[in-house]
Amino acid sequence: MHGPFFITLNKFDWKNMPTISEDFVACPPRFIMTHTILVLIGGNPLAPNFQTGTGRFFLEDANTGPGTCFLRNAPFLSLDRFDAFLLFAGPNGNNTAALPNNVGLFLTSDMHGCQFMAYGPDRNNLTVEHNNFIGDPTQYATRYATIQAQNHAVFIALRPVQNAQPAANEYNFQLGANVIGMRKADGWHFFVRIATTEAYGGTREL
Repeated sequence: MHGPFFITLNKFDWKNMPTISEDFVACPPRFIMTHTILVLIGGNPLAPNFQTGTGRFFLEDANTGPGTCFLRNAPFLSLDRFDAFLLFAGPNGNNTAALPNNVGLFLTSDMHGCQFMAYGPDRNNLTVEHNNFIGDPTQYATRYATIQAQNHAVFIALRPVQNAQPAANEYNFQLGANVIGMRKADGWHFFVRIATTEAYGGTREL
């Protein structure tokens, strides 16, 4: 006759679970496969006072759908934080900034009709744009053509279209897109998650 049968379970350490911010920093391209980063803009009562520039942030569960999270300004003494350059997307403007090299992460608002571009002589000297022409969408093509005609050595773009099968530098604006950037050994690289209205979306480099 056999004695009692016991199963030993490893104790799960809830206190040391990685935060949403830590998950993001560990591998941003993988993170945005299952998460959408929302940057609230003015007029929303929950919107922080975001401005374009380098800041210290953390991510908070938005509880509004699968994987959605809010970008927040991190408290001064918070340990749950990361440094990044935020390109704020004000309405009806080009929203242009020189991308610095003193941080390793780039963020901008989730896009549902907006246009993203990064361009310059090399990946260490880039200008970034988050065009938001909500009042006149015809300006997206005009702005794209203007920058393309300047023949920059590095020219990266993500354009809004309504096609069911967008090209590599396009996305269906009805499904949304999330763009993030990372500094690597040779400079800045940008990744996009297509179809942010879905629970999961593949990530690719622009």
